[in-house]
Amino acid sequence: MLRTNSKKYIENMNKYLCLCLSDDEFQSDDIVESKKYALDRFRKEYDSEYERRRYPNKQIRVAEWLSGLPFRFDYGYGDILEVAESLHECKIPEDMENVITQYWWKHLAYFILKG
Repeated sequence: MLRTNSKKYIENMNKYLCLCLSDDEFQSDDIVESKKYALDRFRKEYDSEYERRRYPNKQIRVAEWLSGLPFRFDYGYGDILEVAESLHECKIPEDMENVITQYWWKHLAYFILKG
């Protein structure tokens, strides 16, 4: 299982993010442009004063916004596990499945916010 801070995992995650952060208005293979586009949309659509008070942590706010499916991220239990297996390049152990699905949106938000 690849560690989430390994170069290979980060490369796999960046490819997945570029794929998912595309929509009818925007498509790019550049991770920096894709993250910028996503964060610009986040600021316009979700980052209001109310949400900042409700969720003071920016990563949590981005995760909440992503869970509303503004992009084409996988969201079903089985789909999330399939993506996790491709990102980690191995079979996910059964005892890790719930942890991965529970923190899916926070994990994606972390990598979007990561510079």
